[in-house]
Amino acid sequence: MRYHYTYLIFNSLCGYFYYGVRTTPEDVLPEDDTYMGSSKHLQALYKRFPVAWVKTVIKTYDTRSQAEFAEYELTTAEALSNRYCVNRRRGGLGWRLGAPCKEETKNKISCAKTGYKHTEEWKQENSKRQKGHTFGSSVLMAELGIEPKQPKTERTASDETKQKMRAAKLGKKRDPETIAKVKAGQRAFYAKLKELKRIKEASND
Repeated sequence: MRYHYTYLIFNSLCGYFYYGVRTTPEDVLPEDDTYMGSSKHLQALYKRFPVAWVKTVIKTYDTRSQAEFAEYELTTAEALSNRYCVNRRRGGLGWRLGAPCKEETKNKISCAKTGYKHTEEWKQENSKRQKGHTFGSSVLMAELGIEPKQPKTERTASDETKQKMRAAKLGKKRDPETIAKVKAGQRAFYAKLKELKRIKEASND
């Protein structure tokens, strides 16, 4: 079993603090997890102030998305404006969208995953974990009271039609231009949701 939790890393000597989210390795309790954050700013501070760092588990959650949303709520504008806050931006929801990735990092990821296959046991466990899991846009839409777009028809495709559709798409890859357009659309949609959330929060103050 893996656990999802938010944490606070604090240095009692210099006052720096950092909020984070973490999913533990298999069968490791949050309290026993030795992970101390991956932020480059935090790593630099570890070298500068090598002692007095304490990690505190704030709360555990059933799903990763719940933990990420909790981190988003912890990293408020007030917290980020604190000179001792190591976080550079709001964490949690959608931080991966548009984040640049070095070619060296891409190559390492590619080499690590090439030829790798998950076991059937892992697939079943992952399927259980993902049930009921919601991602950034879905969480924001629910919070803002936006209903997801419903299909225009209740008809379901026959097995024969499904096989034809699958055969037509099998092995077909999108060209770079199409991929860029899809990514740009996703970023724009998510940015709009975040703007709506900001307006909603401002109106409630």
